[in-house]
Amino acid sequence: MYLRLTGVLQNGAPLAPSVPANPAARLGPIPVGASVSVEVTAVNSDGTPVDLTKSGVSLVLTVKQSPQQGRSIQPGFTKTVTLPANAAANPRINVVVFTIVPADTKELNPGVWTYDVWLVNTSTSPTTREPLIPLSPFILTPAVSLP
Repeated sequence: MYLRLTGVLQNGAPLAPSVPANPAARLGPIPVGASVSVEVTAVNSDGTPVDLTKSGVSLVLTVKQSPQQGRSIQPGFTKTVTLPANAAANPRINVVVFTIVPADTKELNPGVWTYDVWLVNTSTSPTTREPLIPLSPFILTPAVSLP
């Protein structure tokens, strides 16, 4: 399964017509134990690409239990992607792919979880964390059993 999302870094510029006003996007349904690639294209609010090849910059996708389930928040999993600092080797400086492997979800209960994506910059002092995709539904369905 391959999913494509757009993350928006609010940089104070007016929102370009091509940029989603609300980058929240449902992921799923995803069967427990499935392999999934999630491509995130990071753009500034004016539509220009966010340079993810800068030193110290990474994107972090976190999946956790949905607060609507009325229980204490259970951890799910976290994925971090850092692009090489060589922009020539990667002409798509604003695109990362998170790979969710079967082990990431095999112990999670089917249902509505949440996820978000943050840009983390460790080259600043203090480290900055800026949201690209706000809390959004992450839908897990029971694993498919084949006879």
